[in-house]
Amino acid sequence: MTESAMVIRKAKAADARILAVILNKSWRSAYQGLIPAAELRRHTTLWRRYRKMSQLLKRADMQIYLAIQDRRPCGMLMLGPSRDADIADYGEIIAFYFIPEYWGRGLAGDLMTFARQALLSQGYGHILLWVLEGNARARRFYEKQGFVADGKTRVEQFGNQPLTLRYRLHLAEYETRQSEQGRGVPQAEIIDKR
Repeated sequence: MTESAMVIRKAKAADARILAVILNKSWRSAYQGLIPAAELRRHTTLWRRYRKMSQLLKRADMQIYLAIQDRRPCGMLMLGPSRDADIADYGEIIAFYFIPEYWGRGLAGDLMTFARQALLSQGYGHILLWVLEGNARARRFYEKQGFVADGKTRVEQFGNQPLTLRYRLHLAEYETRQSEQGRGVPQAEIIDKR
């Protein structure tokens, strides 16, 4: 059975539960060993995530998208203006997650292309995101996508106080690098913003 193209659509209030499930499954896999187990369990209870997603879906400054592969929700993306005062003119990728069963299928690259295009269309020339220092898989992915750690760190409020690293992407420089390498700027193929 061949996979169909991924569909990316704006999340609705009715999607709060599935967004919570995606976040929880991703967190449990990606952050195992990086966040103390008891805290990870506490942060990934369905009711806690559902309540938080329901609140975020009501915010006008947040854009939340649901990624769907073969009619199954598989990933989510949250975009907004920078929350960092020192680079307030940046767009921010606040959340970027896939259910682990969908890791390694190339879908994350398509969702990242969508994120770049969405933020560029809103007038942002730069993007930032934060990633746990110990999350080697995510860091490799972001670096492959052109993001560069800028040296800024912050301590997360978990018992073991893990560091997160700030990554940045200058969209014009990214496009130039892609052109110089003969790749052009990738375009997300099937996108449904409804």
